[in-house]
Amino acid sequence: MLVEARLPEELSGRGINRIDRCGVVAKDGGELRDAFGGEWVFMDKAPIFTGEPVAASSDYPRPGIIACEIIKSWRDDLGREVCTIDTTRPDAVEAEVGKSTFDVLAEQIIGDRAAA
Repeated sequence: MLVEARLPEELSGRGINRIDRCGVVAKDGGELRDAFGGEWVFMDKAPIFTGEPVAASSDYPRPGIIACEIIKSWRDDLGREVCTIDTTRPDAVEAEVGKSTFDVLAEQIIGDRAAA
């Protein structure tokens, strides 16, 4: 499965094959906080976050993805459908703080890599 992400503008000058920060974002394009307001930053090579070629001259911010596995789905106290995801499967990525499981809104899950 894939969760929406964003390749932020402030990294556009750091090189062609590496995106150093990737904040998970909501469908409205705003910087996401997870389902409960947490904000997470990831570091890895650009192909982890996008299937498109990127360069310092590319337009930023730009949409991206993070592959994940859904561990469970549930409803929170507000009645929202929430998914607990694990970003270590399949690409072994985690947030800069070492965290790899996150609660995100189900609407942030956008399908699988084959469909993206």
